[in-house]
Amino acid sequence: MADPMDTDERTTLTYEEAVAFLPDRDEIHTFRNPAPGMMIGCDWERAHVLAALGEAEAEGIGITGGHAQATLHGLVIVHEKQYLFIETVRRTDIARELAEREKRDEQTLEHQENRDG
Repeated sequence: MADPMDTDERTTLTYEEAVAFLPDRDEIHTFRNPAPGMMIGCDWERAHVLAALGEAEAEGIGITGGHAQATLHGLVIVHEKQYLFIETVRRTDIARELAEREKRDEQTLEHQENRDG
């Protein structure tokens, strides 16, 4: 399986950024791809997903490619030596949305610095 985190774009998120993309409910869908042509999916309790994201932050919480994002599984972590794809709240290009947020934050900071002198 190709590494879903292997790309030139920004591919890792902080824990807080990842949590912002999760659905706001008690169960969140996940799936694994343990062998070619095989996908195993199940719902996890939100608390378990949050714990897994916290444990994975040091190694990297990844942004998936377009196909996984189109199925609303835009986050990926390594969990139990396999990729775990995690449901996200909406169809979006997560990397692009983060870049736009960072650009807005930089512009806001620049505006504040210019205003303050």
